[in-house]
Amino acid sequence: MFKEIQLSRWKLYAKVWETPMIRLAADLGVSDVGLRKACIRHDIPVPPRGHWARLNAGHKLAAPPLPRPEEDEIVSILPGPKLPRVAAPPMPELAEIAGPIVVPASLDGCLPIVRKTARFFEAVKAQEERQQRRRLAPSTQPNWRVEPQLILRGAHAGALVNGRTSSLGDGRLHIVATMRHVDWILRFHEALIRSFKAAKIRVLPREGDERGKVRVAGYVAALEMSFMEEYERNTKAPRAGEDFNPWLPKNSFKLQLQSTSTQSPRIIRGTARQLEDALPGMAARMAKWLAEEAERDRQRLKAAEELAAAKAARKIEMDAWFAERELEHKRQALARERNAARMTQAGRLMEAAKAQAEYQLAADWLARLEVDAGDDPAVQAWVSVARDSLTEPFAALLASVRQEASQVEKPLWWPEPPSPA
Repeated sequence: MFKEIQLSRWKLYAKVWETPMIRLAADLGVSDVGLRKACIRHDIPVPPRGHWARLNAGHKLAAPPLPRPEEDEIVSILPGPKLPRVAAPPMPELAEIAGPIVVPASLDGCLPIVRKTARFFEAVKAQEERQQRRRLAPSTQPNWRVEPQLILRGAHAGALVNGRTSSLGDGRLHIVATMRHVDWILRFHEALIRSFKAAKIRVLPREGDERGKVRVAGYVAALEMSFMEEYERNTKAPRAGEDFNPWLPKNSFKLQLQSTSTQSPRIIRGTARQLEDALPGMAARMAKWLAEEAERDRQRLKAAEELAAAKAARKIEMDAWFAERELEHKRQALARERNAARMTQAGRLMEAAKAQAEYQLAADWLARLEVDAGDDPAVQAWVSVARDSLTEPFAALLASVRQEASQVEKPLWWPEPPSPA
C-alpha cells in the first residue's frame, strides 16, 4: 500500500525552486511527471526549461511569486518506484597507482587531446593579436595589387560566449574561458585526464561529424564533460576612451559532467587552487558518478524491458479478447442463420403441401379427361404428355431433403447435437 507524500503548498513551492525537478522527485520518491502535475494542479509555478543551466552559467534569476499566497493547502503526491542508488566502486588504491596528482608546470609532452586544444587557442590568440594590430595601425586603404590579401585556413576564432572563447569542436576539449586562464586550464586538464587513466576512465573526443562535447567513459557509462570559467555582468559605468567589457571573469571555474538522459548536471566548482586541491579525489568522484549513471541506465533499461513485456502481454491479451469477440459474433451470426433456415422449413412444407393438392387435382382431371375422351386419339395423346410432365411435390420434397441431409456439411436447418452436461 503506497503512502502519499504530503507537503504544504508553500513548502513545495520553495523546494521546486531550490532543487531541479528530477532530483527533487528522486529525493521524494515520486516521478518527475507526477510532481510536475501536482504543481500545476495546485497552481505552483515551476522552473522553465533551461532555468538551471542559465543559473549555473551565472545568471541571476528570481522565482516568480506564488499565486494565491494566502491559500496554503496540503499537496498530496502518490509515490512512484524509486530507483536505488549505486555505491561508488572502491578506489582506495587510486593515489598509489597514479602517484602524486599535480598540475604540470608546462604542456611539454602533453596528451594529444590537450595539444590539439592548445593549438586551437594559440590560433585564436594569434588572430586576436592580428586584429589588435590592425586596429592600432594607421587608417589607410591597402593596395591589394601591391599587398596580397592574407587568407587564413583552418585557424579561426572560437565562438564567443559572454566574453569567453569556446573550443567546442572536432576532437578538442570543450573549454569556455578567457585567454588569460587558458594555459592553467589546459595544464589542469592534463593532470585530470592522466588521473582518469589511472582510474580506468577514458576521455573520448568527438571526431568528424560528431562535433560536440568530449565524453568521459568507463564502468559501462559515459558523461559529457565541459569546463567553464564563470563570469558576472559588469555593472560599472564605462569610462571615456576605454573599451567597455560587459562581462567580467569571477576567477572561479566549474567542471561539469552532463548525462544525455537526465537534465541535472554534476558540477565541481571552485577557484584554481580549490580545483587543484580536489584533483587527488576527483577521479574517484567521476568513477562514482559513472557507476551511478550505469546503474540508472540499467534501471531504465530494465523498466523499459518490463514495460515492453507488459505491453506485449497486454497486446496478446487484447488480441485474444478481440479474437474471442469475433468468434462470438460469428457464433451469434451462425445461430441467427440457423434459426432463419429452420423458420423457412415450415414455409417450404406449406408450399409443398399446396403444390401437392394442386398436383392431386391435376391428376384427377387427367383421369376424368382420359375416361371422357374415349377412343379420341388426340385427347389421349395430350393426356399422356400432360401426365408425363407432372411431378409429384411430395416425392420432390422427400428427394430434396434426403439429398441435403446426405452432404458432409449439414444444412443450416440440421439439428445441433446436444451440448454436454
